[in-house]
Amino acid sequence: MPFYCFAQQSNISKDVLFVDYTHTIHAKGTPSATVINSTLLANRYANLYEMDFLGEKNFIEEEDSETGPSFRIKPKGNSFVFKDLIKRDIYSILRISMKPFLVKDSMSIFNWKIENEFKEIIGYKCQKATVNYRGRNYIAFFTTEIPFQNGPWKFCNLPGLILEVYSTDNVLNIIAYKIQIKNKDVIIKNPYKKQINSSISWDEFIVEYEKKYEELEHFRYPGGGRISLPKEGIEIYIE
Repeated sequence: MPFYCFAQQSNISKDVLFVDYTHTIHAKGTPSATVINSTLLANRYANLYEMDFLGEKNFIEEEDSETGPSFRIKPKGNSFVFKDLIKRDIYSILRISMKPFLVKDSMSIFNWKIENEFKEIIGYKCQKATVNYRGRNYIAFFTTEIPFQNGPWKFCNLPGLILEVYSTDNVLNIIAYKIQIKNKDVIIKNPYKKQINSSISWDEFIVEYEKKYEELEHFRYPGGGRISLPKEGIEIYIE
């Protein structure tokens, strides 16, 4: 079902941020990278990051209703990462085989080191930061010239808006190419709200992943074939 962002809510922000990114994933062992469009929708209270794996543009629509201006997210099978900036929680769907799990992370999972290095990205002065996150080293460039402190995917916890972030092994690369700030009364809803009570922590997810990994390691079809789980996605699951 589509979900709506209405002004008649308690956590209203007068400014809403739209950032369009190029989101590139080049998984190890694959011949080419997957390049998609993605969009960060943000205010002072929440962030919603949508990865357009289905290749449809304009998946965030602005519309008028009887209750005032709203933003509508088109219903489809794209992936979302939602950040609650008040509770400092991150929600995303991860899968074991085909089974989805709603995983709840904390925004404190990123322990950045800010470097004295700068560059310009789409007209904004950005500063370098580095972090080791779940098996990979990342370099990010963030700007304090935009009054938002967040970033694409799960990335956050820097004193500015992340416009570029990439892993040093080239598995993940995200870079902004368009920024808009609109003066609107808007609330950004958690698309996983009805599932929150069934969410699990990262550590609980890893326990389930390791159990399934071991199970498949010992599985053989009658003809001798086998199936297996990868040890890593963007994040490392099996050391």
